[in-house]
Amino acid sequence: MARGFLGLQKPWGIDPLRTLNSFEFSFTTEFLGQSPEDSLTVTNTGVFVAPARQACTITGAKPLLEGAPTAWERFVVIDERAWRMTSPDGELVEAHDQLMRTSRDLCPSDRAFWSDSSEALLVPRRVEGVPDAINGISTRRFDLAATNTSRVLRRLPRGSTNVALKTHQVWLAEPDAWIAAFDLELEAATAKAFRNFTRIKPAGPGTLRMSLRISRPDDAELRVESPADRRGA
Repeated sequence: MARGFLGLQKPWGIDPLRTLNSFEFSFTTEFLGQSPEDSLTVTNTGVFVAPARQACTITGAKPLLEGAPTAWERFVVIDERAWRMTSPDGELVEAHDQLMRTSRDLCPSDRAFWSDSSEALLVPRRVEGVPDAINGISTRRFDLAATNTSRVLRRLPRGSTNVALKTHQVWLAEPDAWIAAFDLELEAATAKAFRNFTRIKPAGPGTLRMSLRISRPDDAELRVESPADRRGA
């Protein structure tokens, strides 16, 4: 059972950290440029268990560029302690939380992710959703491309001009209205605008796509083990 209930508050939409006891997630960001060098896919998968346990694995790759290296990182946070691993065959090592702040911002298991994005995901009450199901979750799907443009663009890096919102869909779980999924697509019309997203020097304009999927809400079998417990620390 969810820990919160949104009722008829306006606008709709609440981040799952505030209402679920546990969930799995998959969050993908795609930077699609005009050349393989300008295209990058970042995939984040993991688990959240209330009140303060999370695990997230981040993979970055250039799928269109043959032989390009893959970036990989995994972290675990239990209350105030954090551990980090930088290769699949490595070992989780306790790390200073501040060193992991940028990585944690990318993961839906962390409050920083939702503080950065929740405003853009709010659903105006006047928008009518349609019944849908995603990952077995009963939801309503809302198309926000025509109503949330200003909210989305306000969240972009400073200086982001020549950017158009092409797709913005949000799925809210019923009946509690927590965010179960979203799809977002932004089109940068110039190389400079695309550079604000990628922090590289692209050859031309490009597209940013973001997709979140929540699964296994309130699944009592989900666990985040502490590396300290396994080592007896």
